[in-house]
Amino acid sequence: MPNVHLTLLSPSDHSELLHFEKVNQRWFEATIPPRDAIFYTNRGAELHIEECLELYEKDEMLPMLIKDEKECIIGRINLHSLCLQSLSAHLGYRIAQSEIGKGVATKATKALLTFCQEKYSLSKLIAITATGNLASQRVLTNNQFSETRTHKNYTRLNGKLIHCIEYQKLWESGQLRAKR
Repeated sequence: MPNVHLTLLSPSDHSELLHFEKVNQRWFEATIPPRDAIFYTNRGAELHIEECLELYEKDEMLPMLIKDEKECIIGRINLHSLCLQSLSAHLGYRIAQSEIGKGVATKATKALLTFCQEKYSLSKLIAITATGNLASQRVLTNNQFSETRTHKNYTRLNGKLIHCIEYQKLWESGQLRAKR
């Protein structure tokens, strides 16, 4: 398993982030809806980072980068829809195509679980993945998420409605536990 670590997204990351997103655009769009074209410009990347950091400052998002031992971006992992009143958030991640199958997502998810429990004391984390995305399902189950329900026709991908599975991980008294 590669040596990876998480860092908070920063304005200084905009060039490398843009490169990462452009190189992996087709790979990402095979499994998640595409971003607007403006995102793939210098200004678009800057605006995206600004928006993420504004949400971070309001404790509504945790935008993290997954970096390798050379400090290169090899993925992203975020908490979004973060709500400190309900102590819940949604988890999302995207891994470079070149890093698939190396355990990057599993290791990054594990690191984020520890970090977000220490920082936010969350009670619930939700992740949603397409029914056909077996790799993401393995990442979640390897991190003790439990499947809670299937959402039919959840989103449109490449012109087709797809079903998605919702997973949850619950914390209880500072301890992690999967929903039963």
